[in-house]
Amino acid sequence: MWVAGLQENAVASWLSAQAAARFTLTTARSLCYFIRAPYEHVGHFGQ
Repeated sequence: MWVAGLQENAVASWLSAQAAARFTLTTARSLCYFIRAPYEHVGHFGQ
């Protein structure tokens, strides 16, 4: 019983860590895109 509860907690924390990492990665990627996009458009218009 006790070991099973421990395993469930470990799995739950691992899953939440994975979800947090994925969320952070996605947010960082979209932030980079939004920051870079205007400059890229300006560069295209400049040429």
